[in-house]
Amino acid sequence: MEKIDYTELYIQPDENGEFSTEAIENNKKLIEKVLDLENFEVTDEMIPYFKEPGVFESLISYVIRISNEINIPDDIDNKPLDKYNLIYRERDHELQPTIRSYNACNILTHMNLFDNYMSDDPELYLNEIFKAFELNSDCNLYHWKVLIEYSLENNADVRNKFFELNYFKKIYDYIHSPAIYDFLIIIMKCNFTYFEERAELFSKISETKLLDSLFESLLASDEYGERSEVASLFLCNLLDEMKTISGAENIFVKLDDHFGSALTKIGNNGLQQETNLIRVMKTFFKVCNETQQVVSNNMGFNIGQSYNLPIIYSTYIYPKFLDVLQSNLENLSNYFCETFNDKNKKYISLNTPIKGAIRDIKSFTEFRLFLFDIIISTINSNDSEELLFKLLDSIPNRFRSMS
Repeated sequence: MEKIDYTELYIQPDENGEFSTEAIENNKKLIEKVLDLENFEVTDEMIPYFKEPGVFESLISYVIRISNEINIPDDIDNKPLDKYNLIYRERDHELQPTIRSYNACNILTHMNLFDNYMSDDPELYLNEIFKAFELNSDCNLYHWKVLIEYSLENNADVRNKFFELNYFKKIYDYIHSPAIYDFLIIIMKCNFTYFEERAELFSKISETKLLDSLFESLLASDEYGERSEVASLFLCNLLDEMKTISGAENIFVKLDDHFGSALTKIGNNGLQQETNLIRVMKTFFKVCNETQQVVSNNMGFNIGQSYNLPIIYSTYIYPKFLDVLQSNLENLSNYFCETFNDKNKKYISLNTPIKGAIRDIKSFTEFRLFLFDIIISTINSNDSEELLFKLLDSIPNRFRSMS
């Protein structure tokens, strides 16, 4: 194995405090030699030189991997479809840059070095690693996940800046990436031990308008490909994962508003979007029924903090959801009739979240069966005779005649 002189990592500035182009280039070549080592490990010999000025920026560039080959138009924010295609493009997976990125992560997350990099400006550090979400970045997002998780676990200033400056919102467009999907769930399940107040964390997440972003994606038109399906699966997972997390109700305080807005437009979206919306509603019903059962099984006992969220689900969020369904019962009934009478449509299986997994319509499909169940459950949710008659009056005649 080639012997590397790590003292060369230190480059002297000139009398004006500037570094020459030649010195910087030589420094870069040496860092690449280090990053190309097989079975790389940070040793005590390396540490002093990795702390030198400019080394951090050089190392992080091998993780972020900004590509000069991808052209980003100046008006890209006015071209949402072009922006979507850039976000969902397949990032470069060439082996050598991937190995360099992996080894750079090992250096950046080394305890002695990380503290040094964080000592000056955590905001600068976050700005650098969040360049991974530039449209022309080829960053391996699993490597990014290693960096951000280590940073959040080990530095309070990074944690504070992460939410204070709304970095959290920057990653919502990338939930199609398994690494980002997992990271968001890990954060919201509080798998890290550093959050003292979960309620405060969830309030901060709510302020970043997570639900706004997810429902916007959920109803995105067909030209946006997987965006709707990814949002649907993430929402279902989020609802299910959060059901046992105390304080998470702060994330869902406006869930009824989002369902209400979507239901007033039901029938006007594409088939994929309607199916994905029904999938989320199905999951929400399932979660609420499960959490209500938890409450019922514990009535008469001292229900501890671990049951705080199920109680909120059953006594706060779920009733508001029912209010939305009752207000939209006529829309739902008409929509059911339209889907039932259209013999030429194909309906997507709710339990087959695979692009293009469609079934020919044959009597009742899962899609319409659950839609029917929602309607019946909404009618049965009345708490008075007066409300029952009001709900029955809102059912269109063509729905009654189908029975």
